[in-house]
Amino acid sequence: MPHKLRFIISVSLILLLSWADVYYAGTSAVTILSRNQKLAVHVLMIVITMLTGYYNWRDYHEKWLLRLWLLLYLLIICLLSAVAVLIMTGYPPGVQITAIVAHIRNVSASPLLLLVFYIVAVSVKRILEQGPL
Repeated sequence: MPHKLRFIISVSLILLLSWADVYYAGTSAVTILSRNQKLAVHVLMIVITMLTGYYNWRDYHEKWLLRLWLLLYLLIICLLSAVAVLIMTGYPPGVQITAIVAHIRNVSASPLLLLVFYIVAVSVKRILEQGPL
């Protein structure tokens, strides 16, 4: 499959999942899911986003993009897991920490990081082909 088509499919899938994550597990209007179920849905969406990015970058000729993608998501999952463990052990996070964690979660489950990586990939390819400006 051509890389551009794979990228379009990846962005579309992440966009759809990101919308579903915010609509079904991120809004306070949804009372069907418990807090732990919402956390599980958020983590699942981040993992699916990571795997979609892996699918997108696995055959790309610049292998460091794939390594950077996986490292970034590993760090995000570790950070969010550490905060979740603190919450489950009874340590109440402050409003600022909650807002930062929610922002990291929203960005990591959105197509924004994939788009940034794509811009970097196109820029690196251009520099390698034409040389620096």
